[in-house]
Amino acid sequence: MGDAQTVVALVVAGILGGIGTWWSRRQLRKAGVGETSIRIVKNLRELADTWEEKYNLEHEARVSAETALAGVKAEQAIERKLASQDRRDLDDALSQIRLLERRRSPRQPRAGT
Repeated sequence: MGDAQTVVALVVAGILGGIGTWWSRRQLRKAGVGETSIRIVKNLRELADTWEEKYNLEHEARVSAETALAGVKAEQAIERKLASQDRRDLDDALSQIRLLERRRSPRQPRAGT
């Protein structure tokens, strides 16, 4: 950001802050509460700190959730790979059983019958 932009940004921020302070005083006077500008600024700072803390907590929660989701997706990929391997092993075993049954002579009785 250039120097001119910085100056303009600071002036605009100052104007908005001044308007906010004026509006706060006006509303307080209407309510019958006589707070000083120091107290108003302190309240605004506390509000800003609360907002920042809330933002930080939400950010940490989002990062934590994204990390957990990545872990779950990795586990699902491993489960799919193992299930695929188990299906192949089962198919191989069934093919082996069929092959052995075909090689058996039809004249031989089956065991257990």
